[in-house]
Amino acid sequence: MQGRSATPLTQAIFGTSRAGAAGLRGAIIWSAPPPGSSFFDADYEPLWAAAAAARMPISLHILGGRKLSMNIKQFNQSLEGTFYGAFETRQEIHRSVCELIAAGVFERHPELRVVAAEAGIEYAANLERKLDSGYTSFWKKFSNLSMMPSQYFRRNVYLTYINDPLGLNNLRFTGADHFMWSGDYPHQASVWPDSRGAIRRDLEAIDGLDDETLHKLTLGNAARLYDIKVPGELDIGTTPVAA
Repeated sequence: MQGRSATPLTQAIFGTSRAGAAGLRGAIIWSAPPPGSSFFDADYEPLWAAAAAARMPISLHILGGRKLSMNIKQFNQSLEGTFYGAFETRQEIHRSVCELIAAGVFERHPELRVVAAEAGIEYAANLERKLDSGYTSFWKKFSNLSMMPSQYFRRNVYLTYINDPLGLNNLRFTGADHFMWSGDYPHQASVWPDSRGAIRRDLEAIDGLDDETLHKLTLGNAARLYDIKVPGELDIGTTPVAA
């Protein structure tokens, strides 16, 4: 396990720097700002700059926003509240990721890495297409981006998933370089202690993956993102489909 700091926005510069000095590998902030504000706001610039300078990834986690996530108090209270809650907590992160790209955050801070945690990967192919088509057709004239939005998405934004055969089936469109499998231990949704079994079932649903791609998803991408030195050749059980 690697530690992450829960960083108040008002302490962004000093908190992120102290967390890095203490050996923590990342920080977590709200997944969406409160109503009336957004990640377009210049108030966040000190945080992005500090995190980029410290090479410290910033995580946005489902249920951690100040907009749609606030409706989670209606979850398990009514049909309507529970129905919408299953969608809104993830849609909130999707929007935040798009705001960061459109606002030019990654253009100004190319070393910054953001993790969209526990929102899955099945939306990635569709999001890339919508970002690029919207940029080309509508908002490019207002923008100072030097690359297509989907290129920032692939370079600067990492996504995590637990079980997501649909997202894995779309790897031919998205690639696998910024996706990370998560066991979600010790939470209720965790697949531990049957982690290998959970991975295997996802692979069986899509007729398997090559060993290199599986290694990226289950170990390599996370090790690169958080600068974790993996001793030797770690056996992660890369057989594409169990016998």
